[in-house]
Amino acid sequence: MPTSSVNRAATKQWLYNALVANGGTITPLGAYRWIVENEPVPHRDIVTRTKRGNESVFRKEIRFARLDLVQEGILDDRAPWGVWTLRK
Repeated sequence: MPTSSVNRAATKQWLYNALVANGGTITPLGAYRWIVENEPVPHRDIVTRTKRGNESVFRKEIRFARLDLVQEGILDDRAPWGVWTLRK
């Protein structure tokens, strides 16, 4: 299975940076775009597909980073579906 060339701590920081830069709330697509434009995401992670081939390794890693931030209490787990929000 293809894996990311970036560690989870970095992807969590990138997502946190995207949230802060966007006022604490962002959609998944907005987060992916902001991170690609503003962080040193390896091209390989963007173009490499998961085993099923339905998404990039990069997007999957960002979603796992989001889950980690929710579990750590940094993101609001009650935010509407499709909206990622920093906990106040």
